[in-house]
Amino acid sequence: MEDVARLVEAARQGDAAAWRALVDGHTGLVWSIVRGYRLDHETARDVYQTVWLRLAEHLDRIREPGRLAGWLGQTTRNECVGVVRQRSRIVLTDEPEHVRAGGEPVDLAAWAEPGSRLERDETRAAVAAAFDRLGERCQELLRLLVCDPPVSYELISESLGIPVGSIGPTRARCLQTLRSTPEISRISAGLRSS
Repeated sequence: MEDVARLVEAARQGDAAAWRALVDGHTGLVWSIVRGYRLDHETARDVYQTVWLRLAEHLDRIREPGRLAGWLGQTTRNECVGVVRQRSRIVLTDEPEHVRAGGEPVDLAAWAEPGSRLERDETRAAVAAAFDRLGERCQELLRLLVCDPPVSYELISESLGIPVGSIGPTRARCLQTLRSTPEISRISAGLRSS
C-alpha cells in the first residue's frame, strides 16, 4: 500500500513513470471487473479507458492513495453498470429475422444451428446462470482469480477488503456453492451419462 501511495503522489506531481506503474499494476484488476459484465469488445475497451480517465480526473482528490485498488474497483463497477443500464433497452424492428438488442441486430437463424455449437452455447448459458446465482463478492473474487495477467493476492485483498489468508478458503466456498447450483448439477449429470 505504501508503494501505491508513493506512486499516486508522484503521479499527482506529473511523473509519467509513476502513472504508467499505477496503470500497469492495476490493469488486471480493472479488466477482470470489466470482463465480468460481459460487454462486447469495443464497449469493454471504452469502459477500461474511461476508468483511467476518471482516475486522471480525480487523482488529486483520492483521500486514501494506498487503497487505490478499492477506488478503481468501485469506479470500474460504476462505469460498467452505467453502460449496462444504457444498453438494456430492447428495440424491436419490423424485420422478423432480426431483433435489436441495444441497437445491435441479431441474426436469429444463427441460434438455431444444430450440433455441438448449440450444446456448447447451452453449457455456457448454464454456467453463466450458475455464476449469476453467486453473491457479488464470490463473483468478483472468482473473476479476479482468473485474470490474465494474474492479479496478486495483495491487490485482491485490497480491492475486496478481505485478508490475504482468507482468499483461498473463500474461493473454495464460492466454488462449492457454484458446483451445487442446479445448472452445474445438470451439466455434471449429463457428462456422467455420456
